[in-house]
Amino acid sequence: MTRAVLRAVVRAQEQKDGYWLTRHDPSSRFRPSSRSIVSTGQVPATAWRNGAGNTREIAAFRSAGSTVDFAWRVSVADLARNAPFSRLPGVDRTLLIASGDGIVLDVAGTSTQLDERAILVFSGEDDAAVTLSHGPAVAVNLMTARSRCSGGMDVLPVEGARTLGPATAVVLVLEGSARTAGGEVLRSMDFLLCGLGTETLEFTAAVALFISIRGGDRAEPPPALNTSVR
Repeated sequence: MTRAVLRAVVRAQEQKDGYWLTRHDPSSRFRPSSRSIVSTGQVPATAWRNGAGNTREIAAFRSAGSTVDFAWRVSVADLARNAPFSRLPGVDRTLLIASGDGIVLDVAGTSTQLDERAILVFSGEDDAAVTLSHGPAVAVNLMTARSRCSGGMDVLPVEGARTLGPATAVVLVLEGSARTAGGEVLRSMDFLLCGLGTETLEFTAAVALFISIRGGDRAEPPPALNTSVR
């Protein structure tokens, strides 16, 4: 098999798996192979078996080479009452409180108060449980298969035009609005799933979540990390 044919086979397999691994880019980023806008309220909710909430899957990119059934996954969870989280070996988790008056998340015996727009990074191997100290909350979850990629979240106040970086795979408008070059408008809890091309958004009085995905495995689970942007 020639090198050109081998490259074509690898490229076709990566597209088939539901993601694009850009080998020529230093970040070896994962990005969706097609671009779309997803409104959270239009995504069907799946109830948790324990009845403590529900999940809306925004994007999931599967990979046959992963130890779990996705390379990375973004979802929105409605947290209705106190409950444990499922253990997910081999998965790194990042959680953002999108709305609500705050929660307490206990991870591996350490309790952390998470207010609105706070972010916590933790390992899927750890025992975790949520306590709703001030009523229901909405959380955005990023899960990455440690054997395939790593991810991150940044919450930023933004105004005016912003060209998305090559590792940015998903953008969520938390507050205000954003307009695409084609005139599409994203409002609160609207997601942009970035495709392979360059994307520039025009933000107005906005706070936005930028989710980045990078290729390459992580040898060890991440340490618990708590950040917040007000």
